[in-house]
Amino acid sequence: MNLLILSFIIFTATLLLGLSLRKNAFTIRKAPFLALSLLFIVSILSGCSDGEQATAADNELEEANTLIEELEETVKEKEAEIDELTVHIEDLEEQLDTMKTNFRDEVQQELEEEYEKELSSLNEKITEKDDNLSEKDNKISNLEDEVSALNEDLETAKAEANIASASESSSSSTESESSDSCAAGSVKINSASESELQAIYEIGPDRAAQIIQLRPFSSYSDMKRISGIADARAQAIENQGIVCFD
Repeated sequence: MNLLILSFIIFTATLLLGLSLRKNAFTIRKAPFLALSLLFIVSILSGCSDGEQATAADNELEEANTLIEELEETVKEKEAEIDELTVHIEDLEEQLDTMKTNFRDEVQQELEEEYEKELSSLNEKITEKDDNLSEKDNKISNLEDEVSALNEDLETAKAEANIASASESSSSSTESESSDSCAAGSVKINSASESELQAIYEIGPDRAAQIIQLRPFSSYSDMKRISGIADARAQAIENQGIVCFD
């Protein structure tokens, strides 16, 4: 813009100079003065133009520096915000890790407690079953001991009965040698029928059936093998005096 004004001024001055020369208004002596004046005006205008340009450049530079400073401040603020956000994110991550660890520990502890309770309950049930089995084993062992003792007593009783039977058989055979038959009205216990056997004291249908299964009998003592016949009843039967051991 300044160059255009300068060119216009020079053009105008040249035009005026030409007009003056035509009218002979200037002499040759005044021509150098006019040229110097023009040069002075041009230099002034040029200086003004350079000064304005420098001032405009300084203003633009100052505005640019101000803008740069503002941008730098904005960048610093954003960096500070980023730093704060980074710290906040790190805190949140730490809290999340802590929450995960605590949750994992709590779940594991709850599972362990439930497992220990179930295991304890199962152990108690197993102990109870073991106690019951031990008690039953003891009962079985006691019953086996009782059965064994009863078997021993039975064997002993059988042996004694056999000995007594053999002894009484020998005495009975001796008596039978002296007497060929039983007395009249007597009941032959080793050959009588069930109804005939019921004539004996304290002998009913059940005991008569037992007599038939258990005979031969050799004496009144041998009749103790009959269920319910003990010393007193055997003696009462003997006192009745109708039994014949043929």
